[in-house]
Amino acid sequence: MGTGLKVYIHFDMEGVAGVNFPTDPVSKSPLNTWHTLWQRKISTGEVKAAVAGALEAGADTIWINDKHFTGFNLNYEEFDPPVELIQGRGARGPTFMPGLDETWDAIVFVGAFCKGGTWGAVGTHQLWYIESIDENDEATERIEVGIFGVVAAGGGYYDVPVVFVSGDDFVCREAEDLVPGIEPGVVKVAHGHWMARSLSHKAACEVIRKGTKAGIERCKDIKPVKLSGPRYRITVGPNPEDMWFDKSVVGDDLLKTWEAAQNVLWADFGNYHEDNYAWPDRIGVGDDGKHTTAKRAEYDEEAQA
Repeated sequence: MGTGLKVYIHFDMEGVAGVNFPTDPVSKSPLNTWHTLWQRKISTGEVKAAVAGALEAGADTIWINDKHFTGFNLNYEEFDPPVELIQGRGARGPTFMPGLDETWDAIVFVGAFCKGGTWGAVGTHQLWYIESIDENDEATERIEVGIFGVVAAGGGYYDVPVVFVSGDDFVCREAEDLVPGIEPGVVKVAHGHWMARSLSHKAACEVIRKGTKAGIERCKDIKPVKLSGPRYRITVGPNPEDMWFDKSVVGDDLLKTWEAAQNVLWADFGNYHEDNYAWPDRIGVGDDGKHTTAKRAEYDEEAQA
């Protein structure tokens, strides 16, 4: 008999042990190809460890949201039932965590990275300000977060807590500050933006398996991240790593506001482009580090020339 326990695993790659700098999104060199495939392999191993922990905790529904870069990083064929994978280009938007609702019991975050501007942490980028505002647009609550906080606030909308996070020591401290009682899984110690001292792959997987199991078993004791409203303002702020747009979205519904704001990371602000990538190259990134449709048009014109 199943327990009915539902676990939603959110995956990103920057926090995976051994992954300390990205592959080149445009290079077709043999070394870059090897690096890409190797990162997929060890990322798949860490997520499989989270699945093992979830199964040990009694989960019989497990979804994995493959959210890094193109949304197609994990080796699909290595997962067995009851796992289901959310992958593909449509995962870029508008929904950040497809299928998440109030029926889920816990969120597990594998491969998280620290908020933008956290000097010394590995692979930091993205800086968000999430606020409750009154009728005069004055902030009554405010949290400054990175991708972990975005996922935690999204889960909080449905009263679903994030119970485990893996990544470097910086993001685990960030998570503990935002979600008291969360199970942290430090799989590497940061020594700079592109450098870390990682556990062996087997040791990292064991940390993730144990932490996932422990977090899920205590999911009723870990509080979701919730803001009181009645209105919300979410700002995607610039930060030293990648200079995102400094734009805000205001709305009466946190989920709709959240989904509108997250879109700025992959397309022009306020436009719901289904896709901002061209396989296998990443486009929309100019020399200034900004994602714009103007850069995409420029890229397309060059390709047709």
